[in-house]
Amino acid sequence: MEPESKKKYGGFKYFRFGIWPHLGYTNGTSQKNGIFDQSRTIEQAMMTGQVDPVGAGDLGKTRFGGGMYGFQVDLEAFFVNLWFDFHKFFTPGGMFSVLIGYDHEFYLHRRVHWNLGAGFGFMRIFLGKPLEKLYYDASNPMSTSIATAGIEARLITSFDFKLVGPLYTGPWLMLGYHHLFTANVEEVTKEKGIHYSFAWTLKLEFTVPPDR
Repeated sequence: MEPESKKKYGGFKYFRFGIWPHLGYTNGTSQKNGIFDQSRTIEQAMMTGQVDPVGAGDLGKTRFGGGMYGFQVDLEAFFVNLWFDFHKFFTPGGMFSVLIGYDHEFYLHRRVHWNLGAGFGFMRIFLGKPLEKLYYDASNPMSTSIATAGIEARLITSFDFKLVGPLYTGPWLMLGYHHLFTANVEEVTKEKGIHYSFAWTLKLEFTVPPDR
């Protein structure tokens, strides 16, 4: 039998499918920019009797996130990754992303893998029913003062500790940049900022060629 120290392990994977639930924390901040500030415009109109938009440019910040749970699906073919990532916040709302990118796997040990990757794609934040009432006008469903969808770029890293067969566990971290642009164009034109997540995962992963 070949000595353990001389065995080769790792290498490139031509195909990979992984799915893993995770439990952790997400935090994001968006800088709001727009043509006018609705609240300040209304206040100004009440004081002067004239409806002149005020407060163009910086409209302040919004935050999202908190403790969360969710899952991620990773499909890789010939070194190109497609990720679907879903977070449900313990507070109302959540987020999901669909990204394409590249992930490189470093084999630190036969049972310990370090993954480092980057992706770009679509991001969607959903508010939950309690918050939707604050941002949406039932009489005008197309009008909203908060952006909830746009593009995202992110860096991802994780450590996978092999438990048995195709089952792994370990920490997962993500740092992303978002540019959301689905708000009412008459008020908020875009929101952009940084978000991050960290979580503990339980991963089920199948690869070709398989891990030894």
